[in-house]
Amino acid sequence: VKLLSNLMLTETITISSGVFTLDLNEKNVVFSETATIGFEISGGKVTFAGNGTVTKEDGTVTVVNTDAVVTISGGIYDGAVALANAGTVTVSGGTLKGSGFGIRNTGDLTIAGGEVSPYQKNTSNPYNVTAIISSGGRITVTGGTLKGGRFGMIMYQDGTIDLVGFREAKDVTIWRDDLSTVEMNASDVMLPEGFGLFDESGTQQTGSIAEGTMLTVKRLHVHDWSYMAEGDTIT
Repeated sequence: VKLLSNLMLTETITISSGVFTLDLNEKNVVFSETATIGFEISGGKVTFAGNGTVTKEDGTVTVVNTDAVVTISGGIYDGAVALANAGTVTVSGGTLKGSGFGIRNTGDLTIAGGEVSPYQKNTSNPYNVTAIISSGGRITVTGGTLKGGRFGMIMYQDGTIDLVGFREAKDVTIWRDDLSTVEMNASDVMLPEGFGLFDESGTQQTGSIAEGTMLTVKRLHVHDWSYMAEGDTIT
């Protein structure tokens, strides 16, 4: 499906089956306030591609995936929440931005490219929260750009965060939500070899993470001195 003109839509577009690609083709899709959400996808395989924008006007969710396989390879997705995922989503390109947070995940989410970020539509907005909220499921980051908000790049409520294949894992920030009742352990965040999780005091976290803790991924400065002989100097 290739868009040939800009669209102003007053109802949600629902997709429950089929395999197809939506090419935005440098066009703009705007869902008005009368649409409950933007795209609601409950089945099939859907790819969003091409340059263009998809906007939900009144500050709700732009794309909801409940049980489908979705790929986002291009485009700009804008709403209070750009994407709510309970199915399987791969982001390989494009920009997902929300006035509160970019993505809420309870499914299987892979970030391989593109950009996910929160942003403030006005300076009085106190909900410029985070790029991704992990409310369950699994988040795997192997590429792309995460931009943090008031509560880091990822807010942890539940689930697993896998950064093993992310070359830019250093300085990723993760906020342990102080409102979540689910216990968080350092093992819930999988890191590349040679990296650790540190709190704001610089203390490495290896066990249970206290509520309201801001974590930062840092390199471990572990050195093997076994090869050194007496009298050698360290530079």
